[in-house]
Order: sequence, then C-alpha cells, then structure tokens
Amino acid sequence: MNWILDILERLTCWLPRPYYLHPDEAGVRITLGKYIKDLVPGWYIDIPLIHSFIKVNIALQGVRFEIQSVTTKDNIPLAIRGAVRYRISNARKAIFETDDFDQSLEAIATGTISNVVSERNYAEIQDRTTLQAELTKAVREAAQGWGIRLQNVYLPDFTKTINVRLLGDSQG
Repeated sequence: MNWILDILERLTCWLPRPYYLHPDEAGVRITLGKYIKDLVPGWYIDIPLIHSFIKVNIALQGVRFEIQSVTTKDNIPLAIRGAVRYRISNARKAIFETDDFDQSLEAIATGTISNVVSERNYAEIQDRTTLQAELTKAVREAAQGWGIRLQNVYLPDFTKTINVRLLGDSQG
C-alpha cells in the first residue's frame, strides 16, 4: 500500500502549489533560472522546476561583532566591540549583491572602525555620540547599493587596554 502513496507523492510534487511570504519578509521569484520579479508579502503560485523563491527577513536586524584591538594616532591601545542595526530595503539587491549581508556588514564595520579610530587621537574619540555618527555615515556609504538601510552603528564596548608581549626561549 505504501507504493500507492509513493506514486501519489511523486505525481503531486509536480503540481502548482501556493507559496506565502509573511509580512516581515520580501523576496524574489526566479523563473527558469532568470530573475523575473520582486516579491512583497502575500500569496504566490509556485510551479516546481519552473519557479524558485528566495526570501529574506526585512524586519529590523542587528549584527554584533567581536572585540578588535585598535591603536589611536597617539598610540593608545583600545579594545572596541561594535554592533550594526539595519533593515533590508531592497530584497533583490540584498540577495544578489552580497553573498552574506550580515558577514559583509561586519567586515565593513570592523574595517571602518579600525580606520576611523586609528586616524584620531584619544581625546578626539572621547565623544562617543559623534564617533558613532561618523561611523554610521562611513558604513552607510560603504554598503550603498546592497539593498540595506543602515540604521546605526553602536560601540557598546570601548576600553583602553594594556598590550603585553611575552618573550621567552622557545627551545624548551
């Protein structure tokens, strides 16, 4: 009797079926391997082997990245951890312009933080609000064209560090 269910399952997998995007999702429908249509939340018909759907979450999202060591222009070592808050504004660009937008945003933000902080003296970066605004602007410009609307860059952890290098005889 299982063979009848098996045959029915194989036959019905070819039939068109409904596809639903939730209110916090957007996506694209690809027809026969070629981009065709941007999708907004709602119901769509999925025809197997002809259509494929890719969806992304368009709700407000955040990426927090690891602590990085940065030295200011006046040689003060800092440990900085940052976070980025963003929303997908164009699903097609977010899907096709980046491989992984979370990872790409993290890479751009950490590089931007390192560049901006290393070009300034410690006294110049004490006003965290101004620094975060400058970082937000720089990261927003770097991510332009990715279909991502950057809300803000945050610096939740921002501390001085002491770097110690231990030298020893490695001949055990």
